[in-house]
Amino acid sequence: MIDLGSRALACKGWRWLPGMLTTFGERYELGDGPWLLGHTPDFTDPATMGCLLSLVRAAYAPAIWLTTGALLTAGGVYGWRVQGLTLALCPTEAAALVAALEAAP
Repeated sequence: MIDLGSRALACKGWRWLPGMLTTFGERYELGDGPWLLGHTPDFTDPATMGCLLSLVRAAYAPAIWLTTGALLTAGGVYGWRVQGLTLALCPTEAAALVAALEAAP
């Protein structure tokens, strides 16, 4: 199974944005170059998640109102989705955003 970071990197709408954290614990700065090869984004980082949401919004522009939402049940979070898109529920917020980026026009 391809990990979430690799799936994101394969998307047409993917690009590294300043402030994103790699899984090696390094922050991307504008102008950084070849060292990113082999690195994947760390979706446990709030800045990286904000950048991922920004990429999804850009991919669906002008629908910049897109946001994520959790489906809650009495037992807790059942799944995540991007509000306004008809995509399957995902196990995490990051997975929902990556799925939306994969499905982007």
